[in-house]
Amino acid sequence: MNRRSAIKLVTLAVLAGGVIALYFSPLRAYITKAHIKDLIAWLRGLWYGPLVLIGLYAAGCVFAIPASIFVIAAGVIWGWKLGAVYAITGGMLGAIASYFVGGFLGEGLLDKFGSAGRAVGRQVESAGFTSMLIVRLIPGPPFAVWNYAAGIARMRFRDYFWAACVSATTSGPRSSASSPHTSSSPTVPTPSSTAP
Repeated sequence: MNRRSAIKLVTLAVLAGGVIALYFSPLRAYITKAHIKDLIAWLRGLWYGPLVLIGLYAAGCVFAIPASIFVIAAGVIWGWKLGAVYAITGGMLGAIASYFVGGFLGEGLLDKFGSAGRAVGRQVESAGFTSMLIVRLIPGPPFAVWNYAAGIARMRFRDYFWAACVSATTSGPRSSASSPHTSSSPTVPTPSSTAP
């Protein structure tokens, strides 16, 4: 096994281990209404809270943590304007990281599917922006799936970035606005509403 393959294996193990730990271990209990309130209280007490939220949200995208946790927290603490800015920033950083991780782990994967893989390659080459925008705006699989898929399919980064940006800016402010600055009872997120 060469060094690149070893790095891929370690990266995949970390991602799989993180997702398994979050969804199939006692850590799952921390994604609850009470713990979201604790997160909000903790972030409110930090002068660098926005940077912490952005970093946590970006990491959450990579590990498919429900985006609603971070979006609700941002809206409750900083209101819909600043909350949306912080949520969109964290979501975009996480989406970009997921894209590059997907591209790294999925090198050559499409080639193994023959004509079907080539058809996917042609689609993302000719209509990458439109395809990505549609799948991100229509309810369906979590954003994390599309983030990784775009990297695996070798979609042009420019197309992916702008589609992710448009979908984040249309959903971020709306989600933050639904969590008023004065709200004290955020709803419990579900795993299906994953990060951008």
